[in-house]
Amino acid sequence: MSQDESIKEKQRESIKQFITLLSDFRAEKNSNKLVDKIIKDIKYKEMILKEEKSNNVAHYRINNLDFLKDRVHRFFDNNPNSSLYDFINAVTIINDDKEENNRAVKIMTIHASKGLEFNYLFLSGIDSSHIPSPKAIEEDPLNIEEERRLFYVALTRAKEKLVISYPKSYISINGEATPTSQSPFISLLDKRLLKNEELTDSEKKDRALKEGAALLEAMRAKLNARK
Repeated sequence: MSQDESIKEKQRESIKQFITLLSDFRAEKNSNKLVDKIIKDIKYKEMILKEEKSNNVAHYRINNLDFLKDRVHRFFDNNPNSSLYDFINAVTIINDDKEENNRAVKIMTIHASKGLEFNYLFLSGIDSSHIPSPKAIEEDPLNIEEERRLFYVALTRAKEKLVISYPKSYISINGEATPTSQSPFISLLDKRLLKNEELTDSEKKDRALKEGAALLEAMRAKLNARK
C-alpha cells in the first residue's frame, strides 16, 4: 500500500485492519463456518446493540441475523460441497416470469440513463456534495451548465412519478459525519410540481421493519419451496 501522506494515520490503520479481515475470510475454506466468522469478527451484533436506541428494533435485527445463520447452516448441512455463491443463488428471489422481469428494478448512473424512460424513477443522493459535481465546478465554473443539463436529463427519464432524495449527512472513511444539504438544482424546480416528504426517525424504523419482515417471509417461502 502506498504511504500516501494525504491518508491520515488513523485512516491507514483502519484500511490495514480491513485488509487483514478480508485475508482472514478468504483463508476460511469452510463456507458453513465463514458466515459465523464474519459476524463475530466484525462484531456485528455488538454494533446493532450500540447503534439501536430501541431494544425492540435491536432484537428484531439480531433475530434476523440468527435466522440467516440458521438458514446458512441448514443449507450447508444438506449441501456440504456447495459454496456461499450457491447459497446466495438459492435464496435470491428471482421470478422467471417475463412480465415480472420487465418490472424489475434497474439501477444505473445518470449518464447510463440517457435515452431511456421509466414509469417510476428514484433519484438518490441529489445533494450539494454531488449535484453539481464539486470536481467539475473546480475544473471550470462554466461546467455548472453541463451539470444542470445532466440533472435535467435525469428528471426527464420519469414518465409518471419521480422521487428525489438526499441525505442530511455522509459518514467519511474515518467515521466522521459530514453534513450536506439538497442540491441547489432542486430549488430551480416548479414548486407546484413538488410534494415534500420527510420521515421522522420513528417512521423510518417502522418502514424498515415492515419491509424487512416482508423480505424475510418471501425468503422463507422461496427456501421452503426448494425443500
